Amino acid sequence: MIDELNRQPLEGVTVTLLPEKISVVTNQLGNFIFKKVTKSVNAAIAVSSIGYEYKTVPVDELKNSNFSISLTAQNVELKSVVISSRNG
Repeated sequence: MIDELNRQPLEGVTVTLLPEKISVVTNQLGNFIFKKVTKSVNAAIAVSSIGYEYKTVPVDELKNSNFSISLTAQNVELKSVVISSRNG
């Protein structure tokens, strides 16, 4: 798992195998492993991490053992906040 912009590995990304809903988290190198997985016709990998766009990738597209999934940073517009103090 890598950042699309800087190509650096992403740690702590949640990776879920669908439709089984088995989840793992990426390590410091952006790698993940699913153990004891059954074959499914329409299997996909759902990827989510705070600050990045949610992504789903069909398993058929990941048949190469050296694949990488890149995540795009999510732009979030924050609302303005007014802070005032009470001296008294």
